[in-house]
Amino acid sequence: MRKLFIYSLLILFLTPVTFIYSAETMNSGLIPGQIWYSSEKLVEGQTVNIYTAVWNGGKNPITMKVEFYDKNVILGSREVVVDPFELKNVSIPWKITAGEHAISAKII
Repeated sequence: MRKLFIYSLLILFLTPVTFIYSAETMNSGLIPGQIWYSSEKLVEGQTVNIYTAVWNGGKNPITMKVEFYDKNVILGSREVVVDPFELKNVSIPWKITAGEHAISAKII
């Protein structure tokens, strides 16, 4: 009986923390489908910057690590601090190689 009481108290106290954290981070993240480059014309051997944008819709600064990919190959990553209600550009340099590319970014 005592164990049941202790587990009930733990659940009671941990549930609000989880809910508050989830509500805080739900409005933060990458802007979907937004990848752009420092040059309009991409030429093999050229180095360009790959950009994306991250948004923090919460009340506190968030540290995010953004990784950039070409298909499933990681091209690089950048850690950024995003202040409350801030939209911030994130970029890495990329030396363009031959072939077809599918560039994407995600938060780790």
